[in-house]
Amino acid sequence: MQASILLFFQEHANPFLDRVFELVTMFGEEGVILLIALAIYWCVDKRRGFSIASCLLFSLSCSMVVKAIVRHPRPFQVLSSIQGKRVGTATGYSFPSGHSTAASAFYGATACAFPRPASIILSLLLVILVPLSRVYLGVHWPIDVIGGLIIGLGTVLFCYRIFSVLEGKPLEHFTLAIGLGTLAIGLVSGTLLQANVVDPVAFGDLVSTFNLFSGFYLGFYLESRHVDYTCDCGTTTKLLRYLGGIAGILSIMALKKLLPVEFYALGKIVRYLLLGLWATFLWPLCGRKLRLF
Repeated sequence: MQASILLFFQEHANPFLDRVFELVTMFGEEGVILLIALAIYWCVDKRRGFSIASCLLFSLSCSMVVKAIVRHPRPFQVLSSIQGKRVGTATGYSFPSGHSTAASAFYGATACAFPRPASIILSLLLVILVPLSRVYLGVHWPIDVIGGLIIGLGTVLFCYRIFSVLEGKPLEHFTLAIGLGTLAIGLVSGTLLQANVVDPVAFGDLVSTFNLFSGFYLGFYLESRHVDYTCDCGTTTKLLRYLGGIAGILSIMALKKLLPVEFYALGKIVRYLLLGLWATFLWPLCGRKLRLF
């Protein structure tokens, strides 16, 4: 049945649909989601941005753990009749779909945070179309995107309210505990990956996710104690906040080219931990001295 669905899409594929679904699938990718998430976090509403990002990070962490356990191959790796497209985004195992998990968690949480008709409609479209694009492109089985949707939407359903109502000391204790816990997982898994003890396909994205998670939460804890900025500022200040912050993000990602290939796992730890810390603490701290926060 799953193979039949994939073959149907392959038979009815055309250059126009290829371009459309390649564009749609980008809305489930790290780069695009990061650009939107940081715009919300730095410039619109820090508290709601935290809740949205928390849903995303919890759901992706769960997805990466399941991937590492199940280790199911992708359709184009199994069926010679399936031609995978945009395979550069298919870096890990197949089940569950990381794009579907990310899209359903991020856009689902965004709809909860900003419950306006336009936001809800756009979020719903992306929650549907991003998973569909993964099947159309031949990089996921239908069951993969269903699994991703269950994890992503399930996280929003059960956790968004908790993230959005935490305040004061409970929020500080929560972010510190989760930050330290995910840091331990990220460091241990990254060290094992660097030592070639674990499967690099299964653990590569897991290391990135958990170190980003820990950096984001530890940074949020530090920022709330030492900066505690708000988004109540002018449009020019918000624009400079955003552009300066993104420049920092790009600089951190560029570190990949500076580190020796043989230290790729340690590089993942450093880059993604720094990304999280930059987004929630280092940039607000630097930006305060520039009077941007």
